[in-house]
Amino acid sequence: MNWYIKEHQQFGQSLFADNGVVEIIVPLTYGLRIGHFSFCSGENVFFEQPKDMTDLTTEAGWRVRGGHRLWLAPESEKVYCPDNEPITYEILGEKIELSQKEDPWLQVKKKIRLSFSDECTMSVEHEIENTGAEPIRCSLWAISVMAPGGVERIRLALRDGGMDHWHRISMWDYTSLGDPRAVYQR
Repeated sequence: MNWYIKEHQQFGQSLFADNGVVEIIVPLTYGLRIGHFSFCSGENVFFEQPKDMTDLTTEAGWRVRGGHRLWLAPESEKVYCPDNEPITYEILGEKIELSQKEDPWLQVKKKIRLSFSDECTMSVEHEIENTGAEPIRCSLWAISVMAPGGVERIRLALRDGGMDHWHRISMWDYTSLGDPRAVYQR
């Protein structure tokens, strides 16, 4: 794994990492996300929200920004806390650990661990730590905001036997399973 820090025109100060085939760019001055994923020197598969785009923002300063990020479910006003603070990173051998300060609205600390799995894929691990005094009931929700025309493949683990459900698909009221952009296959 190769890595270095430099200024990115859209993200500002960023961590760049690659394995010679694919690369990531992680903004360090805000949020906790992978802002860019591509073949080396290729086009980003993730959406990048332009700085002057006022859609997908809140009055409190939250912006969708794009990329891959860690979110919490169930969705509520609290998950829209602006993530405008710098993050920290640590290189642990062949892994990169990204950390965010405590989210004051949710009272959690978020972490993402990244490693290149093979030539063209990455392993992404998500973690939260409850920093509040009360227990919380939530799910980790990993969101990838794709660029127009982008493709995301999600591998679901298979297992033998059992009559209980193994995977759940959650949808909003406006979701259509018949959307031609969504393909389901085994």
